[in-house]
Amino acid sequence: MNMNVGFPTLGELIQFTYDTAGVLPRKRGLEDELDEKEKKSLQKALSRLAKEEGNINENFGDLIKKLAFIVAGYVSDPRANFAIGESLMDLLDVYQAILKDDGTYLDKAGTIKWLINEFIIGRLALSIKKHTLRFNIAARNFSTPGKFWFLPTIENGKVTYPLEKAMVWIYEKCDRTQKQFHCPDDFNSTKYVQQEQNLENAQNWIKNNGLPSLPALIWNFNYSIDRINDTSNSNTNPCIDNHLRENICLILFIARASTFVFRELLSNFELSFVGEICEKFKIQSNDISDDFLEFETSIKNELTGRPYLQSYLDEIWLNETSHFLASYANIQTHLTKSLEAISYEDQCKIFQNPIEVQNLVQRFGKFSIKSIAAQLNSPSSNEIPENFPKLLLNGLDLKNNNNTSQDDIALYEVNLKQSNLELVLPWMLPWIKGAYHYRREEYQLAFPFFKEAFNSAKYCAGKNQYKLVNQFVEVAAKNNKRLEFNKGIRWAQYLGIEIRWLRKDEPTDEKLDFVFAIMQKANYHSL
Repeated sequence: MNMNVGFPTLGELIQFTYDTAGVLPRKRGLEDELDEKEKKSLQKALSRLAKEEGNINENFGDLIKKLAFIVAGYVSDPRANFAIGESLMDLLDVYQAILKDDGTYLDKAGTIKWLINEFIIGRLALSIKKHTLRFNIAARNFSTPGKFWFLPTIENGKVTYPLEKAMVWIYEKCDRTQKQFHCPDDFNSTKYVQQEQNLENAQNWIKNNGLPSLPALIWNFNYSIDRINDTSNSNTNPCIDNHLRENICLILFIARASTFVFRELLSNFELSFVGEICEKFKIQSNDISDDFLEFETSIKNELTGRPYLQSYLDEIWLNETSHFLASYANIQTHLTKSLEAISYEDQCKIFQNPIEVQNLVQRFGKFSIKSIAAQLNSPSSNEIPENFPKLLLNGLDLKNNNNTSQDDIALYEVNLKQSNLELVLPWMLPWIKGAYHYRREEYQLAFPFFKEAFNSAKYCAGKNQYKLVNQFVEVAAKNNKRLEFNKGIRWAQYLGIEIRWLRKDEPTDEKLDFVFAIMQKANYHSL
């Protein structure tokens, strides 16, 4: 499979998600952390998904559920857990939708930059606002180190990561120096050696000398809090209550996750790009807050002073926010349809006119309008490779044409190589060759080409996959390749691609046997 062009694979995505959470590997954790047997089982599940073995949807879902369960051992507040989990699912849904509908001609690094800049930043800003309201996070009265504290601060080329900000805030919140926080016992205490080790680790972390696993980080701070509470008195050294402890654990989880992500970004991309996406997030987050302000204020005014049970208040926030979001989404859908009805040139003219933009903001909100305006007024740095559109369309024509000859295919291959596009369209040539043999009922010759096209297209062909996946599973059936047939079915199920004779039916063994048998005999002339 060609991996030079395309999106990150599903296996890479889920591994990155686990790495971001910081739950594996670990040196030390809480009492309810995974034992070695569970850890090996989890690593095996991650490996299976990376190889795309078995039921992709089920395996992916199981790994996400397992991650949520593990994180809940460190972030105990259920509201925060729900908000974090739902925000993660929103981002995973974006990845799935883009993978299905949008192809890419960029290498993996370029595709990741495009994905972050065009989709992830806005989606994350919206998800954070959406789920903090839905789950009424404000009811917990948690404190934070400040607005946008979870983004790195970049000044004069120096980066201050969120974990450093969080640790400084914790010490200030607890009215202790770093040493007082981690070493509350007397020097002669039998527990002092461990406290000194904890202090040394914390000093390294706050200086960005290594990033701890989540279990090591939480264990360190929980141990210190326990020692503080054991040695505290109400007058001079007050205890740290459970509410503040939960607050600290939540801040540490977010800080560590964000620090990991931005360290990874800075190890792969230029500092200017990271600075740009941070500023873009702030702008879009503020625009979303403005769009939600009237709704949020009305609910707060309605509930202020009412003697409602907390469970009823939570239900109101969940239901009313869901209704508002549905209306908000309908407005965005109407905007999309309105823009599709006019040319790109006319769109540019509209969004270059400040008065027109302000009128649109009044109708559709700041978030969408300002995002579109910024996109139209800032040309993409990702230039389409020369001859890419032409060779893409020519390739599809050759694949669809019953009269395509070997000479036509050979000429197309030459044109691909001369244009240096064989690595940008890795799935096109084998698909054409597979279709050529299919029409001649040379299914054994066709299969290797369809397999190559399928494997090469998964992470870069976008909506062109629909026909290709259907043809791949059909030719796999005609060659009695049940394992490959199943792989195609599972991939289609993950992306939401309907397979002939299966459509939206549950892919039971009985149903798959039926589809396999039909496809062994059926022949479709339209490719």
